[in-house]
Amino acid sequence: MRHVGDLVLLVRNDGRVRALDARTGRERWQARHGSGGVAEWVDGGRTVYAVAPETSGAGTTVRAVDPDTGLLLRQHRLEGTLRPAGYASGALLLITTDASGSTDAVVRLTPGDGARGRAVERIALDAPVPQAQAVVSGGAVYLSGAGGSLVAVRLGRAGGPAAAQSWRLETGATHLSRPVTGGPAVFVGAGDGRLLAVHADRGRLLGQTDPRMDGGARTYTSFLPAPVAAGDRVFGTAPDGSVYAMASSDPARF
Repeated sequence: MRHVGDLVLLVRNDGRVRALDARTGRERWQARHGSGGVAEWVDGGRTVYAVAPETSGAGTTVRAVDPDTGLLLRQHRLEGTLRPAGYASGALLLITTDASGSTDAVVRLTPGDGARGRAVERIALDAPVPQAQAVVSGGAVYLSGAGGSLVAVRLGRAGGPAAAQSWRLETGATHLSRPVTGGPAVFVGAGDGRLLAVHADRGRLLGQTDPRMDGGARTYTSFLPAPVAAGDRVFGTAPDGSVYAMASSDPARF
């Protein structure tokens, strides 16, 4: 099941998709997109995108779908295994994934209308990020990795600097959640229960909470829930079972 825009998508392994209106629960359409494997879906405003890597790792198919009818609008095949990070300024942002699960680039796909073709831009990272998770916000892609790396890639604008990695911070954590943004900061959760706040533009650590570990032996989890930024608060979870809220406007007081 996927929540994409105003749709709830029920996706089967054979490529069949049933789209429900997220507000009413009524079926909007059924269609088949792809022949096998579960695609990841991304909200692109007036278009939704299905991103389906090939099992061989040779390529990834990106399908642009009309969210109202389920009709296929465009289809692109890109080299390598790609996973979606998000959508911004008319472009689909993806991250590469190699055989070891590491990411070494952000890929920006700007789809054309058939006559104009497409534009594909690869934005290299200075070093791979293992098991990367990504979010798109404020003209940047933020990536966190299992090794504790937090990386920002600025997407650039027409007439301005080209898209490029803008900073990298090694947090020292062995495991990080998917990043989220709130105000001037990027927030990530660490495997020991800490919540870290990093300046979104400068990559400087603004603050962090104390670790929150349980006394038992089974406190490590392979999946860390991402923090949630809402209003002037950011909410985090920890291995000791606690859920806590911090003032996102003043990370120095974490």
